[in-house]
Amino acid sequence: MNRMIYFLHIHKSGGSTFVNLAEKNGEKFYDSHKNGNPYDSENKIIEFWNYGKEDLLNFLDTEKFTFCANEGYIKDFHLDSKIKYVTVLRHPIDILLSCYHHECETSKYKKNFKIFLENKRSLERMKSIIYEDESSYFSGPLVHYLACGKSVELARERLRQFDAIIFVDNYQEDIKVMKDLAGWDYLDINSCRNGTNRNTNAKKELNSKMYKKIYRSIESDILFYNEVKAKTVNGKFMG
Repeated sequence: MNRMIYFLHIHKSGGSTFVNLAEKNGEKFYDSHKNGNPYDSENKIIEFWNYGKEDLLNFLDTEKFTFCANEGYIKDFHLDSKIKYVTVLRHPIDILLSCYHHECETSKYKKNFKIFLENKRSLERMKSIIYEDESSYFSGPLVHYLACGKSVELARERLRQFDAIIFVDNYQEDIKVMKDLAGWDYLDINSCRNGTNRNTNAKKELNSKMYKKIYRSIESDILFYNEVKAKTVNGKFMG
């Protein structure tokens, strides 16, 4: 098997920047792809994360591409020393802010942040990508992506198996792990970043009262994120 980077792209967590960096560093993508996600001849995303072990290893054991993004979830790890699992994590409140600005960009009518928070139905398109039902939207995405929503402990177990965990708020420093892991030499985050400073307007509206309300809504995910960040050393989760 040739070396393969398997990138878990968590929604609104700096993943497009990572994909852009992969391209800058000469990674080869699947013949038909969107943002690193393999697509088939009918323009449908290939859900390789749902493959069984043998089929997944056959899919990844190729000279045709060296990088694939997964924007679904991790169903299971089929470990092979040449598969390098990488993800980028972001503080849950910053994810929410980014979702707000993304919604403003794709909506005909710009919403202020307060209305955005009070009207969860405005998030229907993004919610359908991440969650199965509206009630779980503000529970946060980390456990969903890492453990199909099953348990925090399973999410921890999955994180231990990642070769590199990168944090958005320390992106420029954390990305250096990719030099040893994958031989990347081009590590200029700012040149590959999408949507720089888009969260500014929402942050202005994020007063103390609103912050507390949001915090209560996604407290479990914030605590989990803080735990992972505190226990990650040189890209490896030690929890």
